[in-house]
Amino acid sequence: MKYTKRNITKHYGGGGGTQTVETIPEWAKPAIQKVQGEAASKYESGALGKVAGATENQQTAFDMGKTISATGEQGLGALSDQQARLAEMAKTGGAAELQDALKLDVGMSSANLGNQFGSSGVLGSARHALADSSAEAAAKAKYAQQVIANKSAAEQALGTSVGQSTSTAGTTASNLAKLGSEERAIDQQIADKDWQALQRYASTVYGNPARQQAVSGGK
Repeated sequence: MKYTKRNITKHYGGGGGTQTVETIPEWAKPAIQKVQGEAASKYESGALGKVAGATENQQTAFDMGKTISATGEQGLGALSDQQARLAEMAKTGGAAELQDALKLDVGMSSANLGNQFGSSGVLGSARHALADSSAEAAAKAKYAQQVIANKSAAEQALGTSVGQSTSTAGTTASNLAKLGSEERAIDQQIADKDWQALQRYASTVYGNPARQQAVSGGK
């Protein structure tokens, strides 16, 4: 191994000569040579550039990234379908679905009134017709109110569903971003391992007494 000698000029009272001084102490040379030799050996073997990489738990978490993404997409898909149904319900209030129930209710009410008026001997009378008409109007009003209530409930549920979609999308994106950030940090460590090794080697070589010097001057 070669050692650098530095020229240190010492000025004496009358001017004149120079003196070359070895700046590496003799006692330090074996230690420096040993350290530099080991550093060179480790650098050349790649031992100075090793990184830990992902732990088993981290790798498991990274693998779950696909599951998180798939679950998020599934949840958003289900909420999207729900919102489509709720949007339709908010428009119609389920009127078409209630029509059959309305007809059944009106029919049963009319049959009941027929029995009542038949037993009293006034079946088919004007009074019977009026009662029948009133019962039908009442049934229609009841189901109209139900349609309105359905619309209101659907609108509220639609707002909640949209909020859940936003929350699901945000949570999914946040979890994926966090995993991605950790993966990137580990990938960056691996990418920087050669530079890290060089830095470590350089710090070992230059961080020793070989760079120390004392310069004193005179007139």
